Amino acid sequence: MTDLFNFYSVLPKSKNTNLKGYKQHFIEPNSRILMIGGSGTGKSNAIINFIERSSGSFGKIIICSFSTTDEPLYNYLQSKIPDVELINNIDDVPAVQEFDDKNKNKQK
Repeated sequence: MTDLFNFYSVLPKSKNTNLKGYKQHFIEPNSRILMIGGSGTGKSNAIINFIERSSGSFGKIIICSFSTTDEPLYNYLQSKIPDVELINNIDDVPAVQEFDDKNKNKQK
């Protein structure tokens, strides 16, 4: 099987990649990131590092940990950024339609 060509690489770059902190993490705006690993593999530490390097360029931060969000690193994160929403129950995950799009392109 041959490798697939990434056609996104030929498109013009979006202005959104100039968001504050982009050169520290290189993750595109509006990314959805899934981190999977066993206990003690660094998932919480990695997400907090990403948030720290992003320099406040988020509209909303929601962390879903369906085992527990009552852990020292999440408590530390919530003490630094009180608006972080920590979710344990899948039924508490907000529907996409609940989010306000009027400021989606606004840089912070």
